[in-house]
Amino acid sequence: MEYHKPVLLNESVDGLNIVPEGIYVDLTYGSGGHSKEILKRLKGGKLIAFDQDIEAKQNAINDKRFVFINGNFRFFKNFL
Repeated sequence: MEYHKPVLLNESVDGLNIVPEGIYVDLTYGSGGHSKEILKRLKGGKLIAFDQDIEAKQNAINDKRFVFINGNFRFFKNFL
């Protein structure tokens, strides 16, 4: 599957006002473009990402601060 290139990546992530020790959730992981940028700004925080596509799982980031959940985001409350 081919994913789109993140548009307004820095502007979007800047708007989150990332706290380096914070916990963040990406409900539409895809190729991980936004998640990668969030992780660059985290120090000891955590990022949890959801996507139901097999291809997205193959793009999962190998980082101790990152958790990938292969599932539909409508069930995110079951995982948090």
